[in-house]
Parts: sequence; structure tokens; C-alpha cells
Amino acid sequence: MQRTDKVRQNDRQSLPDTDWSIIVTTSRQRVSEHAYVPDAATVAEIDRIFHALVTERKAPAYAYGIFDRNGLILSGHGGTATRIDRPDESLELDEHTRFRIASMSKSFAAAAVMQLAWQGKVDLHAPAADIVPQLANVVPWDRDSFPITVHDLLAMSCGLATDDAWADRQESISRAELQTLLSQRLKSIYSPGERYEYSNIGYAAIGEVIRNASGMDVPDYVRTHLLEPLGLTETTYDWRDVPADRLCRGYHLDPDSDASGDASAAAWVPETFADPGAFSVIGGVISSVHDVAAWDAWLARGFEPSDVGSGDGAPEADALGDEVLPRRYRRLMQMPHTPMPPVLRSGSSRGWLTRRDFNEIEAYGYGLIVKHDERFGDIAYHSGGYPGYGSNMRWHLDSGLGVVVLSNGRYATPSVLAIRALSLLLGEASRAGSGSAGIVAGWSFPLWAETRAAQRQVNAMLAGLGRTGDVPSSSPDAAACERAIASLADMLAMNVTLDWTYAERGAQLAKLLSVTGLPVGGADAAVDAAGTVGDSVTVSDEHADSPAQLSWTVACAHHPLRCTIQLNSLEQPQVQTLEFARADATRTDDIVTVTPPTRILN
Repeated sequence: MQRTDKVRQNDRQSLPDTDWSIIVTTSRQRVSEHAYVPDAATVAEIDRIFHALVTERKAPAYAYGIFDRNGLILSGHGGTATRIDRPDESLELDEHTRFRIASMSKSFAAAAVMQLAWQGKVDLHAPAADIVPQLANVVPWDRDSFPITVHDLLAMSCGLATDDAWADRQESISRAELQTLLSQRLKSIYSPGERYEYSNIGYAAIGEVIRNASGMDVPDYVRTHLLEPLGLTETTYDWRDVPADRLCRGYHLDPDSDASGDASAAAWVPETFADPGAFSVIGGVISSVHDVAAWDAWLARGFEPSDVGSGDGAPEADALGDEVLPRRYRRLMQMPHTPMPPVLRSGSSRGWLTRRDFNEIEAYGYGLIVKHDERFGDIAYHSGGYPGYGSNMRWHLDSGLGVVVLSNGRYATPSVLAIRALSLLLGEASRAGSGSAGIVAGWSFPLWAETRAAQRQVNAMLAGLGRTGDVPSSSPDAAACERAIASLADMLAMNVTLDWTYAERGAQLAKLLSVTGLPVGGADAAVDAAGTVGDSVTVSDEHADSPAQLSWTVACAHHPLRCTIQLNSLEQPQVQTLEFARADATRTDDIVTVTPPTRILN
């Protein structure tokens, strides 16, 4: 697929003269063994979404990728880029083109700290001043404040003020200059751990945590212990390490460059690349769509099951990257630690935001942000904005399906575009597979064996109600239902009869069955594609909120019956909740909980 886009020429324009009229070609690299690969129509829409960066003059060029836990699925690009050494010469765009990824760099710093915590060299909940002595000079919000911990620095809850505009110009300072800054009596705006505030100097202090705990500078540590083991050869903190024909120059718009006052005719002016320094930890990583997708896939594999409930087909630990950092630490990075206030911010002048765009709960994790989407479940992400660059990476925790977009416009805002692209992908993927949740679910898990066993006993009990010896019973009375429920006593927790006696439960079930009719089915029953046969009743529409909970529908003569069980967490789990209801009945609860769909793996 090709698009032709005119780039407005201006006599102060710094992009190549040969590219005023360009062909924007989307290149794609397909990788095998992906659970979902978007079709041509979906890819065309993704192309259209991201190309708004160029048409709306957010950036001269961009590259994007779609990935899952197995890595890059496909990639695309648009616009025009120039070489860092010769700004009048065009640069080929593809998934290997390098961009500065700005604050997405924080995930590398957080992973380094996680690795040091795993090795016992850093205590996340100890005062940060124990390892970075200069932080002892921070002026507390009040005398009753807790000290700043390493956790607070990682989770953006250290109490220091937001400092993006200032911090983005500090990258090249020396370590001595950083230590001088940290030695000052930095002022707090709240007590540590109490609320969210995006602090770059706090993450610069994370760099000192890494240096003091490991004895290595951050770029050396990250390269040796993360990049090289993971094969991320296109990622660095130093732009001088990147071949000139692979590094995309950054730009900003000069709004005063057009005498007519037409902002759309403003010239793109090249940015100067800052050299690496003590502040590089906050946003100095340079990488490609290929490597960022691989990095995100490795983080996403933190949620890949291995031994628990996954059987003989479970991936080996080394295939999941555990030899670099165990999955539990990667999951910790993607857990919500500090709640964030909602923000409505449009990245597209033509695309009005609606509540549907941002109807989520968000929190900062460790170097990543986690949001709970009411449709799809939890999503991890981080954006990046820097002089000359703008970026976003985000992925769905349960499936690992994600997008990354890198662009070369100063503080370009691809976040909203990435949100829309991932929402489109997740929606399409959820319709691509079998079952109610398709490929995408809010949470996928195997049920406990005890949960399945309890379901079978309940089904057998219901099947038995339809028979008295070998003679079918047209309508079991309350006494028969009481005896049937009492037959489950061995699996029931002690609260069950305290909440409702067997007699009360029997009367309720008998009344319900008089409306629904008796269960129908059996081993010779005809079952449609959505149903299964179990224990002489026909079962369908299973749903579980957790491995210890299950609800399902049993076919009956007149109306379907909905059954629900909830087990406790004892060594031998017991059924603490046993409920029956008409499946087609309208609920009248005062509180309705909306949760994304789950998927049962067994």
C-alpha cells in the first residue's frame, strides 16, 4: 500500500530538497508463531492512524511496530527523515532506524534496579539515602514525613516536584554535577509515598542507586546486564555509537518561519543531539522499533505462565528471559504502585477525545504506567517526549499484544494515536479467536482442580434431582432439594449452612426449579458449539473471575439455570459460596461491577 503526501516547501526548510514530494511506503516484517496477525484492512487503518503524525505536522517522520510476546509481528513507517551528519540527505526509514526514545528509557533503569534487588544489592523499601547519601538533604514536606525509599523514586511518589522542562536539558551534565544537585536541600511538595508526581530528578537519583550498588555507570550496566543478554544490539545511550545512516535526526517547528503567519507552513528546524551524561537515565536511550518491540515483548513475557497450572507444554524459564530477570520482578514493574489523576490530552487536532478514549484507572509502576481498561483489562505503557523526539509503547498484559511508535518531532504526541491503534488491534483480536473472549481477555488462567471437581459434584447433584431411583421426577420438592444440597457437605465450608440452612437452601432451589424445570441433557444430549456435556447435564457459558471461582449455565426444561461457586484458599479449598438463579433473570443489584472478559485455560 502506498500513499503520496506533499511536504510543504519553505526556504528555511531543513529537510532534503529531493523529498518535497515523497512516496510513503509501509514496510512489513511478518514473524511466525503469533496468536494474532492483523488483516490488511486493520493494518491499513493502523497506517492511517499513525500517519496523522505527519499530516498534522507533529513530526516529519515516524516508524511503528506491532508485537506480541514472541516479538515483532509487523512494522511500518511514514514521512521523511534525514541523516544526523548530513541534514540535506535523506535517511531510509524502517524498523531498524534509530530514534531517541526519551522517557521510555525509564523502564531500562527500573529493570536495572529490579535486577540489583533480585541479587540482594538493593532494598526497594529501605531509605534511598542509605545508598545515595545526598538524598538525606532533601527538605521533608513536614517533620512527620517518611524518608524517601528506592520504591518511592521508582514509583514517582518521592515528593519532589514535576520538572520535565528543566530536566530534559540536563542530560549531558557530569556525575559530579548531579551529585551537587542532589546534595542541595531539594524541596518537597508532599510527603514521600502519599501521591503521584512525575519527578525526573528522582529518576536521576535512580542512576546513582545503580552506580553505587553495582559500581558501574548506568550505560555500562544496562548494556552488560540487559541489552547484550537480550540481544538488543540497536540500543545505546550514546548517539555517537549509531551509524550515521541509521540515526534519525530530530526536529522542531519554527512558528515564525513563515511570513504569512500560516502555522502549517512553518519550517522544520533540526535539533542538536545532546551528548550522554548523568541525566541520560531519565530519557537518553536511543533505539529502534525492532529493539523496543523486543524489549517490550520480554517485559510482557513476565506474565507468561510456566509451571503453575500450565502442564507439560509450559515454556522453559530461559525461553521467558528469567536468566536475565525473573518474571516476578518484571511483573512488579507492571503493577500499579502510585495512583495517577486522569488526564484528557489530545494528540490530534482533528480527533476530539471522548470519555471512551480515557475511561480508565491509571497508576505508575516502576518505569512504566499501568492502566485498567474496562474493555480489555490491564495495559502497560510509557510515553516519551524530548527535544526532537516523541514516542509511545504500550501492550496488553494478558495477551502481550502491543504497539510502539517512534517519531522525530519535538515533544510529538503519539500517545493518543497509540491508544487508538492498540484499541483497534485488541478489538479485532478479541473477535478473531474462538470463545466469548477470542484471543484477547482481561485475564487468562487455569482453574484450580478443586474448582472443576466442585463443579462436577454440583452438576451430578442437579442431575440426580431429576430422578428417584430409575424413575424420572417431574418436580422435586423442598425436602428432596435439601437432601441433595446436604449431599455436598464434604466440599462445603462451614459458613454455607450458617448463611442459609440446608432447609432454606432446599426450599429456594425447589422454588427455582419449579420455574426453570428440571435439568436436561446427558451423555446422549445434542450440544451446540458453545456447550459441553458434563455429569448428565448440559453445561455452557462458563465464566470465572479467578481460578477459585466459576459460574456456568445448566440447560433446563423451561429456562436455563445459572450456577455459581466460590472456593476459599485453604490447603484443601472448600466451597464458601453456592448460588443458583435463573440465567435469564434481570439482576437488581444496587452495585454492578464491570470487569473485562476472562478466559479459562482448562
